[in-house]
Amino acid sequence: MTAAATIRAIEIARIDDTNRLRPVNPGAVAALMEAYQGGGDWGAIRVVERGDTFKLVFGAQRVDAARRLGLTEIVAEICTVEQYPDDTAIRLDEIQENFVRYELTKLDRAVNLAAWKAIYEAEIPVAGHGGRRRGAGRKIKSQNSASLRKGGEQPAFAERFSAAAAAFLDISERSVQLAVQIAEGVCPEARLRIAFTDAAKNQAELLLLAKEPPARQLAICDLLLSEPPAAHGVGEAIAILDGLQIVKLAGWERLSGAFARLKPAEQQAFYAAHEDEIRAWLAIRDAVAARRRKAA
Repeated sequence: MTAAATIRAIEIARIDDTNRLRPVNPGAVAALMEAYQGGGDWGAIRVVERGDTFKLVFGAQRVDAARRLGLTEIVAEICTVEQYPDDTAIRLDEIQENFVRYELTKLDRAVNLAAWKAIYEAEIPVAGHGGRRRGAGRKIKSQNSASLRKGGEQPAFAERFSAAAAAFLDISERSVQLAVQIAEGVCPEARLRIAFTDAAKNQAELLLLAKEPPARQLAICDLLLSEPPAAHGVGEAIAILDGLQIVKLAGWERLSGAFARLKPAEQQAFYAAHEDEIRAWLAIRDAVAARRRKAA
């Protein structure tokens, strides 16, 4: 019988939160710190007890916030090695937590899908090659990632990874394939550097970056992240590196392009945030139109 998890405070110094799929978001950490100082409850993180250490399953931003606040302990749900026998089981639950809890950037989603794909391909036979991958068919136990697989402990993998992931996330197979292409193409250092920039939210920009060799990717990051930015997009940065003539867009033109790529709900939020300015512009436009009609 598998031992149940327990909830109690543990020493932060004993938590191993290395090798995470998503870098800690400074903005989210700042919000968590403010909430804690205002008396808010973070909820328990999840860890696996391994000897003298606790391997983090999820809750990295809460751990970072606690460290920055100078706390020495944090409340955790402590699972056993029976519940999480290896790092693969932990990774599966980390992936599911990321997909379910957060609205991931295009880059974050790509990295999580690539990690899931690696687990998938290690667990099933190689289709069409008459053999099985090393470790294929091994059952993976984990605490809450049942929706990533079918039949209890058996992986819920279709014949193709892209089909399984598309069904789970309710997106197209092509979207899955492009995401994996991004994760496999963008080098780790470039990922970290652009993690909290607009480029991380733009699939087209990420695909351009993924096609470049690592040294060029880092040079592109230099141009995007300089103060002020020497380039306002990956394509522009590539043109600069290649010595091509660039047509500079005015600020409103760049904003217009970005606005057109927003989801309808995000566009509505933009309208609401700038309602006063929009109403003022409409009043000026109507007044000018009225004068022109009168003059005619």
